[in-house]
Amino acid sequence: MKKMAERYFLAASLALSVGSFAVARNMDWNPEVAIVIASILILFATAVMERRQPYRLDWAIPRDDLRTDAISAALLFGVVDPLMKWGLPVLLLALFGQHTGEAGAGFWPEEWPFAAQVLLAALLAEFTAYWSHRLHHRLPAL
Repeated sequence: MKKMAERYFLAASLALSVGSFAVARNMDWNPEVAIVIASILILFATAVMERRQPYRLDWAIPRDDLRTDAISAALLFGVVDPLMKWGLPVLLLALFGQHTGEAGAGFWPEEWPFAAQVLLAALLAEFTAYWSHRLHHRLPAL
C-alpha cells in the first residue's frame, strides 16, 4: 500500500484537481472554489502522508515544530503565494500593458484551444508556486 501511495499520489492529486475543475465547469459552478477545496484536501493528505510515510525516516521524529510549520504555511499561503500569483500579473500588465491595448487584451492566447490554455495556465501557476517555495527556503523569515 505504501508503494502504491508513493507511486500514484501525484497522479491522484492531479486527477482530483482536474476533475474538480471539469465538474465545476460542466455544472456551471465556481471553478475556483472547486480547485480550492481540492487543494485543501490534497494539502491535508500530504500532511498526513508526510507524518505516516516520510521520505526519510528522520523526518517522522517529532520536533515540536507544528507552531513553526503553521506560521510558515500562513505566511507562504497568505502572503508570498498571493503576492506572486496576483502581484506578478499586475506587474506584467504595468510593464507590458501599453502593448496589449485593453487590460490583458492580446496578452493571453485566447485563440488557442482550451486544453492548451489550461496547460499554459498550469505552467504559469507552477512557475510561481516553484519560486514561492524556493523563496520560502532561501529567506529565513518565511
